[in-house]
Amino acid sequence: MEYNSQQILALENNLHQLLIANAGSGKTAVLVEKFYRLITQLPLDDIQRVVAITFTRKAASEMQERIVRTINEQLEKQAKIEKNSDYLKLVLLRERISSAKIQTIHSFCQEILSEYAVNIGFNPNFSVFEDYHFQKIYKDFFDDTLEDFMENDDDFKFVFDTISENQFNKIIKLLIDNNTWLNDLDEYYNKDKELIIKDIEKNYFEIISNFFETNEPKLLSNINLFNEKKSTQNKRII
Repeated sequence: MEYNSQQILALENNLHQLLIANAGSGKTAVLVEKFYRLITQLPLDDIQRVVAITFTRKAASEMQERIVRTINEQLEKQAKIEKNSDYLKLVLLRERISSAKIQTIHSFCQEILSEYAVNIGFNPNFSVFEDYHFQKIYKDFFDDTLEDFMENDDDFKFVFDTISENQFNKIIKLLIDNNTWLNDLDEYYNKDKELIIKDIEKNYFEIISNFFETNEPKLLSNINLFNEKKSTQNKRII
């Protein structure tokens, strides 16, 4: 790959850098090349001194694959010239690339906490809280709460006369994901009944009024057309 002037500048390793670029501009390619250059300049045992942090496991895996691809390309080029010490280093580097620090933020932090858990008084047997853990905890909490309501609140049981437990579960999850709705519900729940009716009437009249204002020309046209047809029919009858 040929790099432009800005990308070449980004590949320099003698200064701190913040790389900002749009999608599809070649950021990943530059990062892969930068990582490759760094690990080839260091002794083999120092490969873990270079850290690449990603947001997802997929991104980390893809970056590692691209680095291996870059090493293989260099090996092919080197093999055509001479299998010297540089060639041997690349072979060994490829074998050790799985130990390179190309990982997610969570994985990187987990590694540090695990290594120094005793020093900071942290339980070394912890694990990263994954999304499926949250889903399980949410389901257990929901089931326990629902069971408690069913056993202790007679007024609550009528809910399942109209909807299934699965539908109710979806409604609750929707409210949790959009918690602003909960505030609205709480506001209406604590409102006086007469005020709620006034709000509904006000909204109702506003909707009707807006509808007629927006569709007045079309409605008048349809009324005139109807009157014309009616007049024509009356003439025929006469």
